[in-house]
Formats: sequence, C-alpha cells, structure tokens
Amino acid sequence: MKPFSVIAVVLCLVSSSLMSYCQKGSYQEETKILQKRIFYCLDAIEECPSVYKAFYSDTVLQRFMKQKCTLLQKAIDACAHLSCVANAILIKPEEDSVVALQFSNLYQKNSQIRQWVRDRIRATGFYRLGDSLSDASLFIRAWEEASGGINYIINAYLKNEGLQYPKVDSAAFYVKNSSYLDSVRHLITSTLASEKEDSLFFQPLLHICLKILLLNGRDEAARLLPLKKVNERPYQQIRSVQWKRFPFSTILVFGEGPETDEPISMHNKERCAAAAALFRAGKAPFIMVSGGYVHPFQTKYCEAVQMKKYLTDSLAIPDVAIIIEPHARHTTTNIRNANRIIYECKIPADKPVLGVSSASHIQYIAGKSFERVCRRDLKYLPFKRMKHLTDETVAFYPSPLSLQINTGDPLDP
Repeated sequence: MKPFSVIAVVLCLVSSSLMSYCQKGSYQEETKILQKRIFYCLDAIEECPSVYKAFYSDTVLQRFMKQKCTLLQKAIDACAHLSCVANAILIKPEEDSVVALQFSNLYQKNSQIRQWVRDRIRATGFYRLGDSLSDASLFIRAWEEASGGINYIINAYLKNEGLQYPKVDSAAFYVKNSSYLDSVRHLITSTLASEKEDSLFFQPLLHICLKILLLNGRDEAARLLPLKKVNERPYQQIRSVQWKRFPFSTILVFGEGPETDEPISMHNKERCAAAAALFRAGKAPFIMVSGGYVHPFQTKYCEAVQMKKYLTDSLAIPDVAIIIEPHARHTTTNIRNANRIIYECKIPADKPVLGVSSASHIQYIAGKSFERVCRRDLKYLPFKRMKHLTDETVAFYPSPLSLQINTGDPLDP
C-alpha cells in the first residue's frame, strides 16, 4: 500500500475489518480457531486445567511474562517506529532458552504433564517431524514451533520481513505508516490491560499476534470451518464407497487464482473440465478442489468454492462427489491439505491420488525443483512415489508427515 492519503486509508481498512467481525458476531470464535490451528500446543495447555495450573505456578515463566510486558509497555511509550515495537515483542534466543529449560523442568517434575504430552501432543500427529524425539524433547520442540510462529507473525505483519510470498501474504497496511503504528499501539495497550491475573506466560504475546492478524484481515486459516460442515454430503458418502472399484482415491484439482477480481480463472475452468472427464471415466469416487483466498491480494473469492460451483453449475458434477479444500495457498499445500482430509476422513491412504492441472504445472509438480520447494517451505515431502502420468495428470501417495503443523505460515498452518 502506498503512503498517499494514508491516515484515511488505514482508518477505513481498520474500520471495515472490525465491522466484518462485528457483523459475523464471531470475533472470539474466529480468534479461538486461529489459535488452535496455528498454536495448537499453547491452546492445548490452556484447555487442560492441571497443565494450566502447572504453568501458572511456575515462577520463572511468570517472571518472564512480567518482564516481557514491562519491556513492551516501555516500547509502546518510547518507540517512534513500528519496527522498534516489533523488536520488543520478538522472543529472543536467550528468552527461548529460558522457556525451553522450564518446559524440561516441568516435564520432569509433573506426571500429569508427561501423560498430557503423550496424549495431546504426540498422539495428534501435529508434530510428526519430531517422531524420533523423546517425549521430553518433543514437548520442547512444540514450544519452539510456537515461539517461531509468534516471531513470524511479528516480523511479517509489523516489519514486512520474512515473507516467502509477500505478493499474497503480506500486511494490509504500509508498515512504516504512523497511523498503523498508532493502531498497533492501541491494540497492544488494550491487550496488556485486559490480561487476567492468572494469565499464562505466553498469553499476552499470543493474544497480540492473533489480534495483529485480524487487524490485517488475515483470518484465512479460520474460514469455512469446520470442513465437516461445508463437506457434509461428500463426507457422508465416503462411508458407502466401494474403494476396490476405483484406481484412485480422489481426483485432486490444483487451484490457480485469477490475477483480476473475478471468481474463477480460465485455467481453473480448464482443470475442472479435465477432472470432470476423469470422474465420468470412473477414475475416482470424488473430485477434491483445492485452493484458498489467494489471488489477487486479499480476494473475496475462494478458489475451491468457485471451482465447486463451476463443476456443479457448468459441468453437471453432483455436489455429493465434490470435496472442497479451501485453505491451500501454494502447490505444496494443495497436496498437504488434501492428504489431511484423506487421513481425517479415513479415505484409503494406500490408494494413489490423481492430481490434475495444466501441462506446465504438472511438469513442475513431477520435477525435482518442486521437491526442493517442499523441503524449503514444509521441511518435508508431503507425498510418496510421485509419478508423471500424462500431460495433465500425476499420481502420488499421501505422506503422514502432512499432519505436521506449520507455524511459519499462519494463513494456512
């Protein structure tokens, strides 16, 4: 955003963002969904009374919170630039180490926490990259994932730094604008003032981060949930599928958003048509359309929703056969998120997925450069045995690593 007529523009955007939440009447609900999706470990600590009590009773962690809040209040009073405020919020390596040590101490001393780690951290699969770690080390890893997510949000939305895809993922405001600084100051001041006496050490920073996302209209990770509601009919249909009749579990359509403010791109129409032909040929019992609110910047259209509409309205595919995956922002997460639905719905993961896209995109997906992007953005490959079938199709098997939370992408963790 360019800094012309900045005050009016910023105030307008802030007002419209807050108004949308008031109209929905779901500000707290969406905040809770974002918290659970991005910061699962911290949310799980809040949800378990015995674990909550153990953390609240830790004097070292409570001292950390008070010192951090004091530092932050001083920054609010003294800083003339948003980057200065951001630096006060960021969790420094030495602070991270203090917290990690207390996580270790709490794990060793508290049998309830040890059981909780087994049941609520390891068992979820949300930290699959730590499968080889001991429970104690996995507990610390979960904290490090959360602190990294806090720092990512602060760097991205207060400093415009660290964004892998700034064209579609960045802040709604010019970060060097004084009005945005004033809005963030007010947000932080009100958050600190509203914290309760029994707040946990991470809650002030967590609440600030979530409010910064919402201030920027970056609630994409909370939209169209729960999926079991928007996909109610096809999810019910899954139970009656005779899987042996089909060579593939599902036909995955890789979404591509339009560059202009229109509902669906021509490429997505072509990909849907190809998927419809494969569905009619009996290749799979479902078409899964994947793509979120991505192009153009902060679009009002969801790729998956618009593709489903096109499939039903223009191609006469029954809606009971269409599963929407409405959060993916990149090709890596098209596959990862499709896999998550497959595992959640108990669709056979030992049956391959048939991926459909344009010829150039399929060539990219089947190549080594895509593997490098997956390892860079996700830290793993979300697929196994990728095979280039035709100009417009690939086949792959889901990887259970896809369950791993990615706090480095708060718009689709």
